[in-house]
Amino acid sequence: MINAGILIIYKHRRDIVSLLFPIFENYLNKKASDEEMYDLVREGVVIFTGAMAKHLGKDDPKVHSVVEKLLGVLNTHSEVVQRAVSSCLSPLMSSK
Repeated sequence: MINAGILIIYKHRRDIVSLLFPIFENYLNKKASDEEMYDLVREGVVIFTGAMAKHLGKDDPKVHSVVEKLLGVLNTHSEVVQRAVSSCLSPLMSSK
């Protein structure tokens, strides 16, 4: 599912970025009662957010916002979420 989502983002990036960023940011701000289940979804949201941010211009202020959001998500106790964040951050850092 993650690979399919990334493919959709790469194919339609310009059309969906402004639509999906607010949805993903809102999801990352949520707290859940079932943290284990939530962490699996959060991992996907992190990966999709990072994939979309790669397509923004390096001067786009949204890149800075995404980096800050991902750094905040690093506080998650889930290793899979932390790994997803770390894999998304390095390409965004080169955009700065």
